[in-house]
Amino acid sequence: MDDHKTTIIARHDHDSLDPEILESIRKCFFNAIDCGLKKKQICETLEQHLNSIEITTHYLYCTLELNASSSSSNPENLVLLGFLYEKGRSSHWLNNEAFAYQKYRESADTGNSYGQYFVGVCFKKGIGINIDWQKAYEFFNVSARQRNPAACYKLGSGYDRVQVPKQKKNCRLKAFLLYIEAANAGHVMAKILTGLCCELNWGVERDIHQAIRWLLQANNDQPLVVKNALLRIFHPQVPLIYY
Repeated sequence: MDDHKTTIIARHDHDSLDPEILESIRKCFFNAIDCGLKKKQICETLEQHLNSIEITTHYLYCTLELNASSSSSNPENLVLLGFLYEKGRSSHWLNNEAFAYQKYRESADTGNSYGQYFVGVCFKKGIGINIDWQKAYEFFNVSARQRNPAACYKLGSGYDRVQVPKQKKNCRLKAFLLYIEAANAGHVMAKILTGLCCELNWGVERDIHQAIRWLLQANNDQPLVVKNALLRIFHPQVPLIYY
């Protein structure tokens, strides 16, 4: 930590983080989730933003902990705090998945769609809690009903790959509807899957123009996957590298 950032922390040791600054941090974090970035990329995006506004992760963590202890804690702050615990960005710089799950669950219990989404991820991957796919998809479903892009994509993928508990066969119509919901919100992989659905007649009538439109929207973020999908339109024998 450089001296300048240490000074910033010392100056604000007993102050809460400026609400506008905290809002900008939340916006950066949740935008990254909505776009479908992987957790490592979310960490990098968040840390770049913190560096740009000269706030340390430790200072953010302390602010969020203070907020979490109040009776009027912000459910979005709880999600962000849970993420810092999960990825080892807490005060001790050690990941604590049990605390992460606890914070996600506290947020989910208020009805927050991001909290519900992360609780679903915890149940699916065994983060701080035993793996339980039934509960995972229950939380994805509740979150998706609030049109959470990440949850829509996860639930759509579950229907597509026959991962939803008690599902006997794939349901590509449900998958397509969830993909396009997430794609319209900016989720990159959902754009690709929406394009593939249009290309391959998965749950929707084949429409090459729509397939190309959706795929091109994701080109800047996933150029290799998009190039492969576009190539398949004219050369169907080319193996699909995603899916």
